[in-house]
Amino acid sequence: IWSRESDMTQGFYRPIYAVKFEGAVADGRVTGARMHAISQSIVLSSKDIVGAALPGIPGGLKAMFVNSLLAMFSTNTVGDLFATEGLKGTPYRFKNVEIMASPVQTKLPVASWRSVGNSVTGFAMESFVDELAHAAKRDPLELRRQLLPPDSRQTRVLDALAALSKWGTPPPKGIGRGLARHFSFETEVAEVAEVEIEGDRIKVRRVYCVVDCGMAVNPDIIRAQMEGG
Repeated sequence: IWSRESDMTQGFYRPIYAVKFEGAVADGRVTGARMHAISQSIVLSSKDIVGAALPGIPGGLKAMFVNSLLAMFSTNTVGDLFATEGLKGTPYRFKNVEIMASPVQTKLPVASWRSVGNSVTGFAMESFVDELAHAAKRDPLELRRQLLPPDSRQTRVLDALAALSKWGTPPPKGIGRGLARHFSFETEVAEVAEVEIEGDRIKVRRVYCVVDCGMAVNPDIIRAQMEGG
């Protein structure tokens, strides 16, 4: 078991990402979206990672499979699963959508350290949806509800969050209010943050959080993880 110090100094880094979004709105509705993720590839970073995903295959045959997979990933014949994670499986129902990923090779080895694509794509997607709401002149929560399947876990979490944070009421004077949601690893999380600007600094005053992770064996652990995050 690594110490915290060893983990920080010896563990591989997470990939660096750049994500470009383009969207279209008409009559207050989203009519199309295009997403392009560019990142270092976890798959291409190490043959060991790919080999570990192919247990029980003889050495020579495994090497052939690994080299073939690496060739397909490096030419983008097969899209990098980590690069599009959180974009490809989004519950948002965009009528016209295109999702692309381009791998970038560097000398720095990367891996799924602490998290994977969702840690980046969740932020990128929710920022994009906020921009769509601004362009469509729609309330950010209402636009999300329109894009999500009715009577889904996502809409139920949003409704609970709206009630908890009193979303429909004006925020206190000098306070800005924003929200975001994301689904990954069978868990839906949505949060509202209340922030203010003091001088040249942004200060978070309060965060409301609603999480649906299914059966809660130990609710205290879930509460601790959400508050810690």
